[in-house]
Amino acid sequence: MPDNNPTANATPTERVTFRLPPFWPEQPVAWFAQVEGQFNLYGITDDEKKYYSVVSNLDTRYASEVVDIIISPPNAQKYEKLKRELVDRLSTSQEEKTKQLLEFEELGDRKPSQFLRHLRGLAGSTVPDDLLRTIWSGRLPPYTQAILATVKAQPLDDAAKLADQISETWPQGNTLTTPSCSTVSQKIETTGETFEVSTIIHQLDAISKRLEDLEGNRSRSRDQKRYHRNSRSQSRSRPRENNPKYCFYHNRFAEKARKCTNPCEYPKNQ
Repeated sequence: MPDNNPTANATPTERVTFRLPPFWPEQPVAWFAQVEGQFNLYGITDDEKKYYSVVSNLDTRYASEVVDIIISPPNAQKYEKLKRELVDRLSTSQEEKTKQLLEFEELGDRKPSQFLRHLRGLAGSTVPDDLLRTIWSGRLPPYTQAILATVKAQPLDDAAKLADQISETWPQGNTLTTPSCSTVSQKIETTGETFEVSTIIHQLDAISKRLEDLEGNRSRSRDQKRYHRNSRSQSRSRPRENNPKYCFYHNRFAEKARKCTNPCEYPKNQ
């Protein structure tokens, strides 16, 4: 009868040093790759030893996903069966991952390059790089988006490096001031070209200043028009002072009066 104890045939060195990494439920395929790296490192090839090593490393939340296999394991290929079912039952479908990618993922406190790697993990091979770039850059701070728009032709990974430098110079959430060019001296080496962040920031500062001047001119023009309209309105609405020597009609209509009642001293030649 085979010994079901996974450490029964292990050497003392294996019992002391062999340890699997904590289970990674969000990426079970990657976790099994790490596990198999450990198996290879320590020369573990026995199916039952691999199977029980994984079972003993599962938290109860995830063991419950494969409780049927744990209770009644197959006679052969135990490890492969456990691996296949655990991956299938815990892995989000690719459609759900793409939906999550398109609708819910935000930058948060991650560096832009970390966020890009996270989106790539969700996208897999089904989302092309140009769409991934649009999704990724659209969720970066506006100032970063503006700078990246000037280097659209650069590879996505190079753009991510540049975005990291921008975020270090101008932390997310700083919406009141632009980064001082004197604080930016970094350069990013891209494929065949070198871009200096400070140069791009100078250009954007100039554009921003021009837009502010135009907005100020429009605002002053609106204020002047409003002032003239109000002045004309006040002039039209100012009431005429009555002359006690004139009758009601001449006080009301002046030279346009068609009637006159006595006494009235309104000049007849007007």
